[in-house]
This record gives sequence, C-alpha cells and structure tokens, in this order.
Amino acid sequence: MSVANDERALWIRKEVLPSVEKALEKYNEESTSYSWQMSSPKAAFYASSVYFVHGTLGDKQIDLVIKTPPIVAELRALINCDDLFHNEIVFYRKFVRYYENIPKCIYASNEPLCNAVIAVENIEKRGFKIVPGSRLNLEYVLAAMKELGRFHARGYILKESQPEQYFEILKNLRQGGSDENHQRFFESIEYFIKRVIGMYGLRVNNDPAYWKKMESDLGRIIKRASETSTVYDDSIAVLCHGDFTKNNVLFKRTGDRIEATLIDFAQVKHSSPAIDVSTLLYVSTFKKDRTERFDDIFKAYHDALLGYLRDDHNFAIDLKKYSLETFKEDYHKHMAHGMFIASYFLPAMCAKRKISIMDYFLNEREIYYDMLIESNEDTLFEEIIELLIQINEIYNLNPF
Repeated sequence: MSVANDERALWIRKEVLPSVEKALEKYNEESTSYSWQMSSPKAAFYASSVYFVHGTLGDKQIDLVIKTPPIVAELRALINCDDLFHNEIVFYRKFVRYYENIPKCIYASNEPLCNAVIAVENIEKRGFKIVPGSRLNLEYVLAAMKELGRFHARGYILKESQPEQYFEILKNLRQGGSDENHQRFFESIEYFIKRVIGMYGLRVNNDPAYWKKMESDLGRIIKRASETSTVYDDSIAVLCHGDFTKNNVLFKRTGDRIEATLIDFAQVKHSSPAIDVSTLLYVSTFKKDRTERFDDIFKAYHDALLGYLRDDHNFAIDLKKYSLETFKEDYHKHMAHGMFIASYFLPAMCAKRKISIMDYFLNEREIYYDMLIESNEDTLFEEIIELLIQINEIYNLNPF
C-alpha cells in the first residue's frame, strides 16, 4: 500500500531514516546515500503504525519493519501505547543481547514518547512468515511452543546467573495503564460477555439460574482473571512474552523442519510462564488439538526449555527445580489467563471481516460488538461460553 501522502511516513523519512543510517554503522554497514522505499501492510491487526522499509546502497540491500505509536493521543491512551513502546525498547536494549533468535533491532528511540520508534530487521526476507488463518495447525503449535521454551529458558539462565542484570530489566519495565482505562476496559469486556451469555449461554448449559449467578459474579471473575499474571510463584516466574498469539510468531519451513521466532515484545513482563503457554493454547490453537494433544504440546515446550538449560555450559542450573510436574502444576494455577484473553480476543481474531483496534476507537461500544457478533459463527461463541464455564469452575474451587 502506498504511503506517499502519509504524514507519519514523511516524518520517518525526514527524522528516523537518517538515524537508522547512523545506527547501521554498528553493524559494519555503510551509512550514506541509501535509497529508501516504504510501504504499509494491506491488512493487519496492528495497534501501532507499521511500515515496511527497503533500503539499497549499490548492490547492498536492507529490509526493515518500522513501527511507531498511533498519532491520536486518545487512542494511545486507550491501548496504553506509550508504556508498551517503552517496555519493548527496554527489552531490545537490555535483554536481546542474551538471546539471539529474534529479529535484530537496528534502531529504537522513545524521546519524545509520542514519536517513539522501533526499527527491526524484516525477517520475512529470510523466509519467516505469519501463518494465515485464525488458528495454528498442530505442527506450528509444536514449533511455537519449542521456541517459547527456549525463550523462557534464556530468561531463567539470566535470572540465576546474573540476577542483578535480570532484575534491572524488570525495574525498568512499566506496569502501565491508568485506573480509568483499566476500569473502562473491564466494563467493556463485561458488557460483551453478558451479551454472549444472553445469546448463547442456554445452548451450552440450559440452567437459567446458573447464568444469573455468573452474571452477578462476572465483574469479580473478570477482575480476578485479569490479575492472574500478577500472582505467581517467584521461584518459577520468568520474563514472559506477554502476548504470545499466532500473530506474534513467524515460521520458516524447510522440508519437514519448521523454525519459529518471536516478534513484538511490547507486553513483556515477569510472570508465570503459563501465561504465555495458555495464551497460545486458548487463542491460537484448535480446540481439538488443545484437548486431545495437550500432553504432547506441553512436553514439546518443556523438553525445549530443559534442553536449552542443559546445553548452557557457562552456568550450571539445578534442573530438578524445572521439572515437568512443577511446570504442569503451575500451568493449572494460571491457565485461566489464556481462557480470559480468548473470551474477548477470539472474536476479533476469527472475524470473517477485518476488524481492528480503530473500529473499537471510532464506534460506540454497542456498534463495535455488533460488528464482532455479526462477523463470527455461532460455534465460536459457544466455545467462549465453554471457556467461561471452565473459568467459573476454576474459581469455584478457589473462591473469591
């Protein structure tokens, strides 16, 4: 898509690309007289402004992805964009040196924050792609989980071998979001879920009293589910991706081998590793695979994690504390996190028409959710009802 008349693109050409050229000197690249071409995604579920940039200098070429916050201040506040950009820049500046298997960050700046910018290598040019569709087939789920295991393992190694550096990263991360925006977010989700219950609840459980009780508890259920990532056993907590869905994993197939790499680290946080595992399972995995192949999927994640820990010969880690049983127990304590994310995010991911964050921002709440309901099959909302029942059962075992 052309960006010739895009004011943000003009700003990138004038202010950002000269800084990118200077930054390229660090990577032994010449930094003068690049010719730049820019485009933007034709259809994408991005909260940020994203541009694909191709640079040429003689016979040399470089491809970048550049993203900036939305220009509209109200939209940045709504999605807590300033803090998200801050955290991603902290991640690239302070953590990426310890883990090699992510796109190289060429340039990042958050001063002033409304003009924050991140420029990273476009690894699509190395054959990595987002898999089309709303869910991942099993082979891609397994590849993603293996890469997540290695990513978490790198965090554990840093946490144990260099705790000062690890906790310095955490200290620089922002928790983010105003109480007002959080309350607005919870109220919006509660409104949507009540609509889904009203339309589909009795199809799955035909007891009206059950749904009346759930609706009365819904505010507390949503608040508790949203706080799952903030309550954890620190002995197993690690730096998590925080938004581990299919849109944030790219894949490269070579014959029967599938490589995966993670992108978009705006929501990194110190938490239970289960928040990442459960998010991919409930948001981006088919229900049949999630239920029938759970043990295989979880073992793929855990085997990759242990393998990475075992292969790090610079620091001896006690592998007993990272047993499969320990991780499964922790997962079951935090699996409601992924269920909760799926309960409101799946309709946007699976919609037959493209629905973006701008649709939420530009429309009344009722109109936006009308769009989501009209753009999805009944079976999706029945799946959401089943997730709500499971969340309710989890919290009935451990009451408010």
